[in-house]
Amino acid sequence: MCLRTLAKFFATGLSVLVLAACGGGSNSNSGPTDPETGNLISVFGSDGPMAGADVAVYGLQAYLDDSATAENLLAAAATTDAVTALADDLELSLDAGTGPFVVVVTANGDTIDLSTGAAPVISEVTTIVASLTDARVYATPLTTLAVALAMDGETVADNVIGFKLVASQLLAKAFIGFGMDTDIDIFTVPPVLDENTTSAADQADVAQYRGANEALAFIVEDGALDFASIIVDATDGILNDAAFITAVEGLDVLNVLSRVGVASISELLSTDASALADYAVDSSVDEAPNGVIDSDADGVNNAADDLPFDSSETIDTDGDSIGNIADDDDDDDGQLDADEDSCGSDPLDSSSTSIDTDSDNLPNCVDADIDGDLDLNIADNCPLIANADQANEDGDAFGDVCDPSLNDFDNDGDQEGADNCPLIANADQANEDGDAFGDVC
Repeated sequence: MCLRTLAKFFATGLSVLVLAACGGGSNSNSGPTDPETGNLISVFGSDGPMAGADVAVYGLQAYLDDSATAENLLAAAATTDAVTALADDLELSLDAGTGPFVVVVTANGDTIDLSTGAAPVISEVTTIVASLTDARVYATPLTTLAVALAMDGETVADNVIGFKLVASQLLAKAFIGFGMDTDIDIFTVPPVLDENTTSAADQADVAQYRGANEALAFIVEDGALDFASIIVDATDGILNDAAFITAVEGLDVLNVLSRVGVASISELLSTDASALADYAVDSSVDEAPNGVIDSDADGVNNAADDLPFDSSETIDTDGDSIGNIADDDDDDDGQLDADEDSCGSDPLDSSSTSIDTDSDNLPNCVDADIDGDLDLNIADNCPLIANADQANEDGDAFGDVCDPSLNDFDNDGDQEGADNCPLIANADQANEDGDAFGDVC
């Protein structure tokens, strides 16, 4: 006991008192010292507020090693208050340290959700405390999912906290945030009004958080869905559960509110506020949950995402299940996007294609053999008309198939070399004014 006391008081610079208390001083008449106490932690669990629920605190590393055998670091068994659902100033064991911790709030046979007066739909919620502070610790379904994602496959505590926990928070909000603002920190913003949420801005954040919790509880209960299975589904970073997705996208907020017996989320906040401050809840603070889900957490909700289970793609113009980033022909018109860009046509519009004389899906402007006769344009004596043999009877600049002197392109019976309108039929070659052009042209 003296060694532990010595360590504690050396940390505070009171070494002289410690030596005296341990029998190291010369004053044999020194009085008794106060018993040691551990650090304190305050906890709140919410499905809605979980009143009368069991609270446990574990070292994160011990929990990762084996959650079944990890030691509860609370100095005494604890439950959340049966009226307020608060569990403030719980004493930790002397050797618990300051974190990181896993906090678990578990419903028992007497636990009720203060929102409904019934047993919580989600019976256990967890959160992680990186380092102990005076702030209350809030465990919710969103923190539960984020913690599960952060711990998945990890064996070292330092790998869980930090960036991975932040990334997992973003996933949790994408999957079960119901439109929650991305800048809301689910580990620090409370899901119920407390002593730090008296401003309208803070209460708006609380309303969004609380609305998401209540919407999730409604969907899980109404659809008889298993929250633990949803967590397992989400561990690969994609939430595929079709029944859950359908339920979220079909969410009716009136049903959520009816379940908890209020007309708005702001009314719900007023109804079960923690009484830690004198609240004046503005009715305008009514952040109702939205029926949106982002299954691949790419920042685009499923309803607006052509590929909702592919985090690298959001647009698939031609509907071929290949996103535009990976698709070389976005509009599926047979011409590559890069070629269409080069030729001035729109790669996202199948009606906007460039001229392709030989139909080889290479627009003329990027095709080295426009007529497809295997003679390159630069050496082809008829580059727009296939003539593989390059026949040229009169030896001029034009191959026979495109030689104006040998052909009648307008089919009026007059060869091009003697036709005063070579591109417009005029068999009679009428030319009233006697110039170089027939009357029709």
